[in-house]
Amino acid sequence: MNKLNVLCLHGIGGKDNPGSRKDWKQEWKAAIERKVTNTNISFPVFDHYFEKQEATITDYWKFLKNVFLYESNRMKGVESFKDDYLDMVVEFFRYPELRMNLREFLKKEIQNTGCHVIYAHSLGSLICYDLFLSENNGQIYKDITLITAGSQLGVQRLPDFIPVQKLNLKRWYNFNNPYDRVFAGSMIRLNADNFSNERVAFREGLASHNALQYIEKSDQKIWTDIINSYEKAFL
Repeated sequence: MNKLNVLCLHGIGGKDNPGSRKDWKQEWKAAIERKVTNTNISFPVFDHYFEKQEATITDYWKFLKNVFLYESNRMKGVESFKDDYLDMVVEFFRYPELRMNLREFLKKEIQNTGCHVIYAHSLGSLICYDLFLSENNGQIYKDITLITAGSQLGVQRLPDFIPVQKLNLKRWYNFNNPYDRVFAGSMIRLNADNFSNERVAFREGLASHNALQYIEKSDQKIWTDIINSYEKAFL
C-alpha cells in the first residue's frame, strides 16, 4: 500500500512553546510507528493562535462555575498551569473567532498533508470535532479516520455542551482512560456505526492524561484494522 499519512494534534500544555520538551514529537512518532509501519507523520503548530487571546476573570468564572478542577493546579507552577493549560481550554470555549481560525487552520493542514488518520489528544480532539461537525453535511472528510484520546467531549459540564453527534468520517475511535483526571475520564456518549469508545486504562502521576501512554497502551488490533481498511482502498 501507499504510505499512511498521520496528522497529530497535541492537547493543552504549550507544546509548541520554545521552553517545552522537544522530544515529545519523536516519542509520539516512534510509538505510532511501532503500531503502524510505512507512515508519514506530521505535527502542525497551532499554539500561536491562543497567544492572541487574553482570558479575563469573567471568562474564567463562566468556565469554572461548570467545571471542577480536581487537583490539576498541582501539575505545574500556578502561572505556567494557567498560561499553558487552563488558558487554552477557557479561550477555546469563550472566543468564537479563535475557534473559527482553528477550524480554518485544521482544514488547510488536512488538505496539505492528505492525511488518512488524525490522532488528536485532549484539546486537539475539540478542534477536530469543531471542524468536522461544522462540515458534517458534506463528503469531504468521509475517508478520514479520527482517533481521539483524553478527550473532553464526554464531559457534560463543559461550557456549550450539546450531545455529541455522529461525524461523517470513515471511522472514529475514542481512546478513553477512566483514570484520566483532565476532564477526560468519561466515555463519549454516542451511538453510531462508525464510532467506538476504546478503553485504554493507565495510571500515571496526578493526571493520567499522557498522550504517549494512550498510543502505547492502545490495542494493536485497532491499528491493524485501520491499516487493513486503507489497504483495501489503495488496491
